[in-house]
Amino acid sequence: MKFLYFCITLISLPLMIHGETKKTTPPIAKSKLFSVELSLGKYWDTTKEAYLQTGFQEHVANMKKLRTEGKLIIGARYGDLGMLIIKADSIAEVFTIMQNDPMVADSLFNADIQQFNTFYDGCTLSEE
Repeated sequence: MKFLYFCITLISLPLMIHGETKKTTPPIAKSKLFSVELSLGKYWDTTKEAYLQTGFQEHVANMKKLRTEGKLIIGARYGDLGMLIIKADSIAEVFTIMQNDPMVADSLFNADIQQFNTFYDGCTLSEE
């Protein structure tokens, strides 16, 4: 009987250890979505087209970099406004991302950052 108890304990030991490890492993935080509404800033030159504005080519390169990194989920324009959906861990990270954009840093664009909370998941993000 002691031998049977010993065998059962020996067999279940890895399961108990695995269960303990699973309970103490912290959950992996998922990235969040943030909307960035871009409006014309105080240094936007109304006499020039968008592509002729100071820093425009650098802005385009920055948007391409964010897409390559998987941070820019959606980019759109409507009227005189732009809308970006950024994937990041915090609003502070998005603030830093936007401050690194030359057109925001040089006040050609204003950036209003808000957390973007979806109530219906469509095809914007796939589960990783």
